[in-house]
Amino acid sequence: MVQSVEEKLILEDPEFWIDKIQARDKVLMNSGEIEEFNKRNFQREESLINLEEQEPIIDKIYLISLIKKYK
Repeated sequence: MVQSVEEKLILEDPEFWIDKIQARDKVLMNSGEIEEFNKRNFQREESLINLEEQEPIIDKIYLISLIKKYK
C-alpha cells in the first residue's frame, strides 16, 4: 500500500495489519475458525461485547456506564 506522508496507519486500520503479512491473499482462518476465535475472545476479555447478543437499542445510561468502565 502506498501512502502519502500525511497519512499514518494506526492499529485500528486494517491496512496496518495487512501490510505486515507477506502472503496477503492467503486465507488465515476459515469461517469456523474465526467463529471459535471470536467466541474465545468474548469469554476471555470482559471489555469485548458481542453485538449480536445485544438488544437493537441500548439504554443511554447503560451505554454511558460501559464507556466509563472501559475508557
